Amino acid sequence: MLPHLLRSRRTVTLLGAAALALGATLPAASAATAPAAATPWGADSHQASAVYSRVDGAPSAWQAGIDGRGVSVAVVDTGISTTGDLAGKVIDGFDFSGEGDYTKDSYGHGTFVAGTIAGSGTASGGAIKGVAPGANLVSLKVAGADGKTNLARVVFAIKWAVVHAKADNIRVLNLSFGVVPDKSWTSAALNGAVEAAWDAGLVVVVSAGNNGIGGIAKPADDPFVVTVGASDDATTVARGDDTVAAFSSAGPTADGIAKPDLVAPGSHLVSTRAVGSTVDLAHPQARVLDGYFRGSGTSFAAPQVAGAAALLLEQRPQLSNDHVKAMLVRSAHLLPSAPARAQGAGALDIAALLAVKPGKPANTGIRVSTGTGTVTLSPGQLAQAVAQFTNSWDTNSWDTNSWDTNSWDTNSWD
Repeated sequence: MLPHLLRSRRTVTLLGAAALALGATLPAASAATAPAAATPWGADSHQASAVYSRVDGAPSAWQAGIDGRGVSVAVVDTGISTTGDLAGKVIDGFDFSGEGDYTKDSYGHGTFVAGTIAGSGTASGGAIKGVAPGANLVSLKVAGADGKTNLARVVFAIKWAVVHAKADNIRVLNLSFGVVPDKSWTSAALNGAVEAAWDAGLVVVVSAGNNGIGGIAKPADDPFVVTVGASDDATTVARGDDTVAAFSSAGPTADGIAKPDLVAPGSHLVSTRAVGSTVDLAHPQARVLDGYFRGSGTSFAAPQVAGAAALLLEQRPQLSNDHVKAMLVRSAHLLPSAPARAQGAGALDIAALLAVKPGKPANTGIRVSTGTGTVTLSPGQLAQAVAQFTNSWDTNSWDTNSWDTNSWDTNSWD
């Protein structure tokens, strides 16, 4: 059961007496039997990048003894497998999908995302490692094997993170999903939910979307959150050849807000594999070694920024989320060949981030979304509430495209 939720100026109060009923039980994927594909990977491979944490500048933090230790990042996604490089990383969570286990990622997206945040690198001898390998993870699972979810589950998950933030020391919330906006950020329910999390003190990091010039996805269109686009590091540690990925959503938003805020590597990345998951079975050619997978998307750029925020908050735990956002933007380095509408302030630079002064906080003078309300759910009202949330957002559940099914690379470098 979910408790009553803390009230803020943007509160959505939910009493989820039967939260697990939000999703029907879905069949589990069968175990993969095929061996890992011999995908070329690593620096200068031009096939699969395992150098993104180095491009981000994370080793400068590690060498200073900063790895995100003690800071928790909540991941609203498809679950997080706790094997391989993610063993021992998940300290808490909740399953809103109906499968009954937040450490079961039967779709495969959440495990990949989590690896870019806190993967230990153990299975690769340290070669494939998350940005904040010492950080804790909280798994808020909102989709099962088919990758489908709906607004009700996502709102429950965001509010769960707010309620449990103090107990689990959740300082950062990662949302690697997005849908095409159908209404302004000023009135949409999902914008209200992410702003409530921001108002509660969480650094909310959201992927910009994979729409290219088609525009910024929701909830990345919200001015409060940290919106992250994807760069292409060309599998090299040197930054001189970095560009913005063609698929990365460019701003401004439909409301004229400049987004993304910054970019991080998101092309042909290697991260943790959920063995036997839907994407694992569908794309065996994307396997790397025994415990890794290859994929592209802003979904995988955003968690690197979430990991960077965890590093900064370990270094300076007193910082507010508004200061963290301002420092991420202020310390980013410009990519010379990319327009501002595609890269925002530039590319994530962790060495500069850990050295920059707090300065003026972000998000001053911004009006808040009105897409909130008070909703009390009893078991008898739950089905009606799900329909209400879903219909107010979209007549269909979010399909697997919301989780970047097209991101699992099958082609060589292009």
